[in-house]
Amino acid sequence: MRGRMTASLLEAFDTVVLSDVVLARLREAQKLFARRPQLADEKQWVALATDRLTAARDGLGDLATRATRLPELESVRHDFAKTLQNAALDSVERLQAGITFHAGPRAPVLEELFGKLKLPALRRAGRDDFEHFVTSFSKRLKTQYVRRIFQDPDFAFAMPAVAQLSAAFDAWRGAFSAERLPESDEAALREQLTGAANTLDLPLRQARLLAEAALLTLGDAFAESGIGAKAKKRAAPAMVAAPVEAEVAAPVEPERVEVEPAPVQGPAKKKAKKARAEAPAPRA
Repeated sequence: MRGRMTASLLEAFDTVVLSDVVLARLREAQKLFARRPQLADEKQWVALATDRLTAARDGLGDLATRATRLPELESVRHDFAKTLQNAALDSVERLQAGITFHAGPRAPVLEELFGKLKLPALRRAGRDDFEHFVTSFSKRLKTQYVRRIFQDPDFAFAMPAVAQLSAAFDAWRGAFSAERLPESDEAALREQLTGAANTLDLPLRQARLLAEAALLTLGDAFAESGIGAKAKKRAAPAMVAAPVEAEVAAPVEPERVEVEPAPVQGPAKKKAKKARAEAPAPRA
């Protein structure tokens, strides 16, 4: 019974996480149709997919982050933290892109915030290095100069982006909480996670199909969007059986496998042929 419960929770967790990833990619896909008025129907399909999945996720909040504190999901904490790390960096890049769009690529605030940051390298960073980045970047966002710039009406987009970024940093940090929940809270969390996955299953599949139908008009856009990505297949942890007495089987000799040498190709083949021709004939 415990083994099936573990597998069920893993699948439920992956569904909840995937729905969030797909929703973010649907919102990016909507931008592809913003300047294509001739694709009005396709634009509506993507909008419908986004709205349907948004409604299905309503109220979930940080469910996935909280769920990683369940003992059954301990094995996925590291991978999930990496997912949150990438999501946080996506938010950083969106802020950078927004500033560049509104203030130009040479805006002083860009240098103040981003300086010589190498965002691609931060996606590979370990926990300690990324924590250092989060702490440092959060301090830069709170400097008097940056706050004054973001209060300008031309930067009205910035404060919501900063709030989203701060929430992403908090979510990443929350994935490392090792504090055990009370049993009653764990039971409620398992039920909430499973229920959310059941609710999300149909609208998630519908949203992806709608997006695929719409993006087919833009060549390889659907494949490039990542909306069709699937959750990785996970194997439930092996059940630990009680020790029992059993006969020890005799060791089995490994089977020998004959491997033919790879054929010689190109210049090497010619050299081998020449060597055979020049070799002295065997004595009778």
